[in-house]
Amino acid sequence: EPVAKKLRSDADVNGEAKPEVTTAEAEPEVPAEARPDVTAEVRLEVTAEVRPEVPVEGRPEVPAEAKPEVTAEARPEVPVEGRPEVPAEAKPEVTAEARPEVPAEPGVKPQSKQEEDFLSSKPEVKADVKPDATAVTVAKNADADADVDNEDADEESDEDPLAHRPFAEADVGIETYLGSHPGFAGALKTNWEDFHVHEVDSAGCLARLTNQEIPKEVKNAEDVLTSEQKQQLLKLSLDNCAKLLNDEVVIECGEDKEWRTKLHKCIKAQFPALCSNTAERNGVKVILVKQKRGSEQERREWPKDRGAYCHFVMHLHGKGTLNAIDNIARGMRMKPSHFAYCGTKDKRAVTSQWVSVHKVEAARIKSVANRISGVSVGNFCYKQNPLRLGDHLGNEFSLIIRDVQASSEDIASSVASLKSAGFVNYFGLQRFGQSGNGGTFEVGRALLRCQWSLAIDRILEPCGADNPTARRWKLAYKKDGDAATCAAKMRTGLERSLLLGIARNGGQANLSALQALPRNMLQLFGHSYQSLLWNRLATARLKLYGPKPALGDLVQLPDGSIREIGGDQPGCPADPDSCELASVVLPLPGFDVRLPGNAIADALRDMLAEDGLTLADLRHRVKDLSLPGSYRPLIVRPQGVSYSLLRYTDPRLPLLLSDRDLLNKPDQQQHQLIASSSEETGDLKSAILLRMRLPKSAYATMAVRELSRGQISVLSCR
Repeated sequence: EPVAKKLRSDADVNGEAKPEVTTAEAEPEVPAEARPDVTAEVRLEVTAEVRPEVPVEGRPEVPAEAKPEVTAEARPEVPVEGRPEVPAEAKPEVTAEARPEVPAEPGVKPQSKQEEDFLSSKPEVKADVKPDATAVTVAKNADADADVDNEDADEESDEDPLAHRPFAEADVGIETYLGSHPGFAGALKTNWEDFHVHEVDSAGCLARLTNQEIPKEVKNAEDVLTSEQKQQLLKLSLDNCAKLLNDEVVIECGEDKEWRTKLHKCIKAQFPALCSNTAERNGVKVILVKQKRGSEQERREWPKDRGAYCHFVMHLHGKGTLNAIDNIARGMRMKPSHFAYCGTKDKRAVTSQWVSVHKVEAARIKSVANRISGVSVGNFCYKQNPLRLGDHLGNEFSLIIRDVQASSEDIASSVASLKSAGFVNYFGLQRFGQSGNGGTFEVGRALLRCQWSLAIDRILEPCGADNPTARRWKLAYKKDGDAATCAAKMRTGLERSLLLGIARNGGQANLSALQALPRNMLQLFGHSYQSLLWNRLATARLKLYGPKPALGDLVQLPDGSIREIGGDQPGCPADPDSCELASVVLPLPGFDVRLPGNAIADALRDMLAEDGLTLADLRHRVKDLSLPGSYRPLIVRPQGVSYSLLRYTDPRLPLLLSDRDLLNKPDQQQHQLIASSSEETGDLKSAILLRMRLPKSAYATMAVRELSRGQISVLSCR
């Protein structure tokens, strides 16, 4: 009878009607003296799914006051036939070692007073107890959206607990320093407004947004018409306006071809909405003028005296280059590939760079860009040639390092060391991205090994850097494998393109699915792997030979040629002492580069062999995946290094004026902004404003790493 009561109580708790079960059906006969009295209070039943495995015979009695009421959501249903009654005297006491504490999820409130007491009475876990992997919480990439629902978190609980761990520098080969200065602690990128980048063009000038005016056309008007012809032309805009809407106007022009040509030009210049053609009526040459229709008007002749490419400065706040170009192109109904630029800039920054586009009016670009958040354009001009990747000299950086904890002497000596010695020219962490359980270099390695399915798995693996939509449908694809449905639910993005490729090509085990991705994206994965190898080579080189040139090193001569120290080619330096470390280069691994004549060449072959590759494999049968290679300086010495000490109280207030700030408030000065950030009462904190110029492909975060000897934390601000 007590058991039957308990079963009815279970049914009431779970909110479900259970069939009538007799005592005999429910469990074996137990002597009355061994059967504990079951009160109306419901006992917590712990199953293997809820609590780490504890044998039944070793399961202790839980005090009544610590037994919370269990709802249907908290306890999986267990068949009655499989739930034998355990005598109370067989339940030993559980210690902290036997049941590790699993912290409650943030934001989850106890449903009853009993549950609150139970949660608060859990024993502490001893240091030698390791909780189950499913309970391990790992810090995710700081760029990730932290608002992940519990359902997603549960679905990922069976994955590698380190799946979303942010990269450590050592993971991508970043290990050594050049200087012996003390360094200092601080924080970079607390706000993205603390990181400003201005592109330096081939002439050494900074890309700055200083005006948003549309260039005025210089017109050399020719007086090619007689007074009578002018009167006839005037009818186009007065008497015949109504007629032009549905018909055409005829102008008699005679047999003089040169005059007809000038008249056509005049009509196009004075009446852009009209088009003119020469025809013959009753044996007489005439010009037919009518209104342009739709796209015909868009294709009007580009002025011959104007450059074919519109160049402009694109100023971005918290938006990456590729994303901004994509938004502008979509607004203009063009392909992003029509726009050209010298290099891409980080989205977690305030950046200014030059962009060019073929035969598009400045006014049209400005009109579209003004509607895009975080994008400003200006400094328009027309030139004959487009921009190309790598056309710039480099970038000027203005950085705010906050919460500085160092003496002025330590700061000065650290800056002096950065100026004189420079820093190791490592590829920064942002080069390696986040793709599934690892970096983009893991996708690149799989592509080079022709492991198409593995590469797709890596790209579509959910990761902490995903936005909520991408994360949701990545999880759905992982569960159901329905690429077409998942792609239809995603508006844009790399994942959508790949899912469409999988759906169209019958699965992910073939190359065609991957070739649905943009060509530059496929190449990016290979370049990421190439960069990983270079970082590891740089560390090996400095550990083996130190910060000085060595026999067999490759150096770049002033004419751009690559020679080996001690080599037998003409022009090769004979002695390492005759070279500077700044001239030493390391190969970016590829099938068309020369390797150093020392142990570094063997180190590269060994690294490739560990990944199941050889140098010959870098000449891939898929052209877009081939890596010819190039050369990269081992160290960089920044130019124009300067710094100033600042004080502030509110970490949220910006300490740098952007181009847009100066354009909107030209009278505001930098010192006024700094002063306003310190007006509030409170503890003053120290900051450093650091300025420097770096060559293209050099990473400011690696310069800051050398400056601080790794003590400055680079935060991934939002």
